[in-house]
Amino acid sequence: MTLYEAVDLLWDGDPPDSAVNVVHRHIGGLRRLLQPDLPPRAPGGHVVRTAGGYRLATGPAALDLARFRGLRERAHRAQAAGAGGDGACLYAEALRLWHGPVAAGGMPRLRDHPVFVAVENEYLATAKEAADTVLRHRSPLTEDVLTALRCAAAGRHRLDEGLQSRIVTALAATGRQAEALEVFEAVRADLAEEPGVNPSSPTAFAPTLLGEYLASIHATASLQVKVVTGALGGGAISQPEVERRGED
Repeated sequence: MTLYEAVDLLWDGDPPDSAVNVVHRHIGGLRRLLQPDLPPRAPGGHVVRTAGGYRLATGPAALDLARFRGLRERAHRAQAAGAGGDGACLYAEALRLWHGPVAAGGMPRLRDHPVFVAVENEYLATAKEAADTVLRHRSPLTEDVLTALRCAAAGRHRLDEGLQSRIVTALAATGRQAEALEVFEAVRADLAEEPGVNPSSPTAFAPTLLGEYLASIHATASLQVKVVTGALGGGAISQPEVERRGED
């Protein structure tokens, strides 16, 4: 990163006169965080000064992001080789490296930097891939994947259709059909507040999410499900009537 990129990132085109000195102080603090025993003004071995700025000098094994990407790639290869169970384990291991949104402790606008948004999108895509693999192979890692999906949904992706439908599926797969319906209703209500979004439209989010909910109940609990009141148009979705086979 160049010094001027750091200044622009921190002050968004309106830096104070002391901006360069402030960046140098921040870099010094970062060096001491990475190397607590580093003497004052020592160059350090991880954050290296270059002609125009600074460079992070470390191997892939020391970076969670590099390890995350490596595990995801291995999961892709395992799936391609027909080893879905191994792929599920690799996905779960990758997702455990995630410690929350990028730049969560900094200034709010830093989270919208394209680099940070791209990393969050990688996590979102990996969580979806993991959910598909784990649910397809009925892996005992469903709870791990559900945690990752919920983490992804806590930020900018809370209204992502594919994400929320997988949460519903994972909840139903672990026997929490009532909670799955609660998620559906909550997201549908949030969508109703979004300008230009009609959650009752046949092409909107709600039918897909409800379909996941009903399909999951049928597949995981061998239940016959019918929705009372018809009801994707207007109003809330009624609680499904659930009739166990053989009880009629």
